[in-house]
Amino acid sequence: MGRGGRKHPADRLRSGNSAEGVELDVHVIEVEAGVVVPSCDVPWPFDAGSLEGRGVIDGRHVACLSAQTEVAMHRGYELPETHERDEALLRQLD
Repeated sequence: MGRGGRKHPADRLRSGNSAEGVELDVHVIEVEAGVVVPSCDVPWPFDAGSLEGRGVIDGRHVACLSAQTEVAMHRGYELPETHERDEALLRQLD
């Protein structure tokens, strides 16, 4: 939860595309006693393995969503073509 037990007003903060075409979505979460707690209202399940993914941003290693969680988050709506390609790659890791 956000400060004071309130949910964050924005469901995500999204940067634009980089010159290389990289798109980054940032979803605000907190980890409490090893449990992922979204700081916003989301319909996706987060389990103990949700943050097993790893990535690198500007040379810094960061925790990321697992491939399984990423795939779950892309269900229930029509995906843009770029997301369909991403999901196909994620399914290979899942």
